Amino acid sequence: MVDGLVQLQDVMNSLPSCFFTNIQTAINQDHLDGMSSKDIDVLIDSLPSEESAAALQAATASCLEDIVYQGDMLLENKQNVLADIA
Repeated sequence: MVDGLVQLQDVMNSLPSCFFTNIQTAINQDHLDGMSSKDIDVLIDSLPSEESAAALQAATASCLEDIVYQGDMLLENKQNVLADIA
């Protein structure tokens, strides 16, 4: 469970750098030739702030913990049923 949350945290932390890398690559390859610098600024400004990203990560982690707990309870229930059958 913890490994999965750590992996999710790593992915969430890498998203901004992936986004900016992709924008930079597109700019370098002239894929954004129709976009003005104002359009790019608007796009960058629309990214979530670090504070809201942290809150989103906390909420996501809490939600995932609930899902994992429910999965654990289902697994335990199925194991008990199988033990009763055997």
